[in-house]
Amino acid sequence: MLTLAVRMAAEGRYGIPVVQQYGMTEGGYVMTTPCGEALPGSIGRLFPGVEAKLVDDAGRDATAGELLMRTPGAMLGYLDDPEATASILRDGWLRSGDLARRDASGNYYLEGRLGIRINVGGFKVAPEEIEAVLIQHPGVREAAVIARPDPLRGEIVTAIIVPADQPPSQAEILNFCRERLAAYKLPRHIEFRDQLPHSPLGKVQRQRIE
Repeated sequence: MLTLAVRMAAEGRYGIPVVQQYGMTEGGYVMTTPCGEALPGSIGRLFPGVEAKLVDDAGRDATAGELLMRTPGAMLGYLDDPEATASILRDGWLRSGDLARRDASGNYYLEGRLGIRINVGGFKVAPEEIEAVLIQHPGVREAAVIARPDPLRGEIVTAIIVPADQPPSQAEILNFCRERLAAYKLPRHIEFRDQLPHSPLGKVQRQRIE
């Protein structure tokens, strides 16, 4: 997702409005931010002819949950892989695997990936939300949040941080997060690294973090 800071920086540098679009290979383009009307954090509204809904973990309609879609360009299934097809197609709806919410005007907002949520004692935590808080700290250049097993809570939130210059203390990071996050979302373990693993496109690869 294009962050507000990056969008504003691009618009300021090039002097043109930035339009963000959301879609996936299996379903094509789904929504776009109207030119000049992009709301902070929004991935936009549905294209004509596209349907979408949000469902909770039980598959019930909700105002926030997994984003499902029906589009003219949606795939019929994966070639010779009925199991994978069944996992992503549900009664004609294509599962995105993305968590989102929708406001009263029909604008959608991404809130993380379903498959990487951290289960902290029954509370579902989106790593992306915590990462967005961590990178606001002036001493943090990059951050990734992952789950670590815990005998009491099932999983705990672990923050892997690449410092900007002088590494902030763990207590400083924790206090910074405490002012901005609910208690169950706080990192229980904080590690400092020189770098994080990235894909060729520059995206942090959580699965490669040890």
